[in-house]
Amino acid sequence: MAALASHARGRRVGDKRAFTAEREAHIRQTICDKRPEPLKMEFALWSRAAVKALIERDCQVTLHLRSVGKYLARWGFTPQNPQRAYELLPEPERTFNDAVSR
Repeated sequence: MAALASHARGRRVGDKRAFTAEREAHIRQTICDKRPEPLKMEFALWSRAAVKALIERDCQVTLHLRSVGKYLARWGFTPQNPQRAYELLPEPERTFNDAVSR
């Protein structure tokens, strides 16, 4: 009967992750507090590609774009419409970005 008892299967939670908890917290905090432009990155808003570049620059870890999306989902970040995110920017930044794009 002991052989028939159920038990947990598969990998343990957190096993085989690319980051420690401290690195994950650092990346999340950077995404929340800053935008890519002040960090001298060539992105206007945070996207999976921008987060991937941040991770490669700060952590020296190369991830596939899909893996970056899974990390973002796990951290509670959701995809947003870029036009809506642009509308949420403060007015001076919108004006500056409009002037640069023309």
